Amino acid sequence: SAFELSRPTIRNYLTLIEAREQLTVQEENLASQQALEEDSGLRDEQQFRPTSDLYQQQASVASARRALVQAQRAAVLGEMTLLQTLQLDPTQEYDFQVPEVGEVSTQSSELQLTELTNRALQARPDYIAAQTELQATEQSVRVAQASRWPSISLSGSYSSNWSSTDEATAFFDQIDARRGGSVGLSFSIPIFDRLNTRTATVRARIQVQNSRLSLETLRQNVAVQVRTALLDLRSAEEQLNAAEAQLQAADLALQAAQTRYDVGAGTLVELSQSRTARLGAQSDMVSARYGLVFRSRVMDYYLGGMTPWTLLQ
Repeated sequence: SAFELSRPTIRNYLTLIEAREQLTVQEENLASQQALEEDSGLRDEQQFRPTSDLYQQQASVASARRALVQAQRAAVLGEMTLLQTLQLDPTQEYDFQVPEVGEVSTQSSELQLTELTNRALQARPDYIAAQTELQATEQSVRVAQASRWPSISLSGSYSSNWSSTDEATAFFDQIDARRGGSVGLSFSIPIFDRLNTRTATVRARIQVQNSRLSLETLRQNVAVQVRTALLDLRSAEEQLNAAEAQLQAADLALQAAQTRYDVGAGTLVELSQSRTARLGAQSDMVSARYGLVFRSRVMDYYLGGMTPWTLLQ
């Protein structure tokens, strides 16, 4: 249905934004790895650093560069997918704005399911259209039943004419002389219509039952969609909280590992492991952040606050 058209657009748009954020994370990681590779401590023999540390760090830089290339490819593919979804010219340049993640509203997750469902039923255009269709089919029953009652018809007409062949009579004289009109009144009483009225009434009632069934099915679908969206939104909030805690812990662990390494109490392996853990935490943070944005938009969508025509405005 038309109401389902926007979900791929939302998903592809946020996938592109997330891919660009992941690209930034990989760029920062490569810069950090290169800075560590250029550290004089790895190249100064007086620092008593094993030569294997330098080789290991060079391998880490190469791995970071490869991850950066993969992130660049993912960002380009994400943009191409979004352009295809929006049916835009892929040869042109487009500026896709990054949503304000800090402004993501989580008020919906604090509301009760019943309240959210009622809001959706009042605002969803597909549900409103189904209600209107049911009202129309109920009216069609009355129209079909009206055929069995007597009817009165009143008709009237007025006319005049002019002929160019009658040169002896002036134009207005012809119009005045040739005026004519009629008035008719008819009264009909249906006696036997070959059961056409009964058949039309039965068909109209069947349409009413079908419309009621469709409306009830849609109501259930709306309730399920809102409930699922609410559960997903709350889950996304918990994932973001966990990702924030994970990143904070990874930052502290990296600071401790860097301090130990600087004073010679730690090894490059420990420092590399801390950097890898922090990189993973940064990546998880980006995914959790835009996962919350997506779930928030899906919730707004199922509540009727977003439509395919206002989605990208």
